Amino acid sequence: MKMLLVSEENVAKAVAKTMNHYFKEVDAEAITFEPENYQKSVAQLEKAIADNTDKEILILVDVFGSVAYIEARIALEKFGVNEDSALIICGLSVPMAVKLHNFKEMVSVQYIRTVYEEHDRLGYSLPIRKIRKSA
Repeated sequence: MKMLLVSEENVAKAVAKTMNHYFKEVDAEAITFEPENYQKSVAQLEKAIADNTDKEILILVDVFGSVAYIEARIALEKFGVNEDSALIICGLSVPMAVKLHNFKEMVSVQYIRTVYEEHDRLGYSLPIRKIRKSA
């Protein structure tokens, strides 16, 4: 499973850097959207998704509706990645990234989605968004 940390400004890079304190090797790519490098960031995100369409993709974004979130949705749709193999989770934080990085090779995107949806059903608010196929 490919893990992408995507945010505006430097949140994703800070989370990735902090993860180095917990793991010998961090297998997560940090992509940040900054006004002066916007097109470069779009290209980096698209390349990360295009290079991993044969794998499951877990994308942790900073805020629902942010530029990072919108561009992640657009890139997944552009490369035909569907909800069975990709998941966007909003609310990027160090605890979230560490927990999911620890389990990403042991569970599937579908399992992670099920856990988040079940918590939501029980009244625990966990920010998760499904990828919908384009009409």
